[in-house]
Amino acid sequence: MKKKVFISFPAIHREEHYMRKIISSLKELRMFQDYTIISPLNNIDKYGDEEYEEAVAHDLALMIKCDAFYFTKDCERSKLSQVQRAVAKVYDISEFKQIK
Repeated sequence: MKKKVFISFPAIHREEHYMRKIISSLKELRMFQDYTIISPLNNIDKYGDEEYEEAVAHDLALMIKCDAFYFTKDCERSKLSQVQRAVAKVYDISEFKQIK
């Protein structure tokens, strides 16, 4: 069974087309070949009428089922990313570092 990696996006980049484009490019990277990519897109059908806090809760529920997480560009300044990093620490979820 493949391991799972959660891909995190800052709230300003939550547009579906943007997330699909980034995930498509990440799937090509060798570092993700042994992983199933999980992202907010897995919850996209729930985002329509949800409050932001509810969407975040759904994303965290996905993330805690993963073996690793990866912050996309601009996530480091995001408050959501800080929360995700704290949750990952509690659940012992590894972080993939940005490729320079």
